Amino acid sequence: ELAQKHLDNLPVWFIGYEPKRYCVFMGGCSWQFTVDEFRAARALIGNTKARVFQEKNAIAQLNGAEEKLKNAKNTYKTAKEPSEKNQALEDWQTALDEMSQIPQVTLAGKQAKAKLVAQKREFTKLSGRLSGSDRSQTLIAAAQQFATMAANTSKNPPHSVEKWEQVANLWRDAIKRLEQV
Repeated sequence: ELAQKHLDNLPVWFIGYEPKRYCVFMGGCSWQFTVDEFRAARALIGNTKARVFQEKNAIAQLNGAEEKLKNAKNTYKTAKEPSEKNQALEDWQTALDEMSQIPQVTLAGKQAKAKLVAQKREFTKLSGRLSGSDRSQTLIAAAQQFATMAANTSKNPPHSVEKWEQVANLWRDAIKRLEQV
């Protein structure tokens, strides 16, 4: 902004009117500034302004993604219902996606890239643990069903050898499922 202001204050009209004559008339000039140099300076300032604008947007995007990430983690930690945990994980994934969308050419993009590795590792570890937990719950439920069938089949003895073998097989199936947990 300050460079733009100073550049705008230069007597540009003067550059086109033979500054060499003026310098000779005034006894010399301490500057040597041409129209092309002026245009190049203007272009540089324009590029710098665009870069600053991009950096500000990237920082805002990074701050927003970090805030969403923090909220998703807190929600996950305090959630009691599985649906709340699932929603927190979805929000967490959305925040990670937003963080990965930050342009890598910006400083905020470079910071996001570094943070993203750790955050993705934590998310993968947690979501992997959850999917393992879901699998465990399924195996336990299957074991309970086999155990219930075995208990119901063994009611009201005496039974034949085949029926006792069937009960033993059901108990083995229940134990096999529990061992997989």
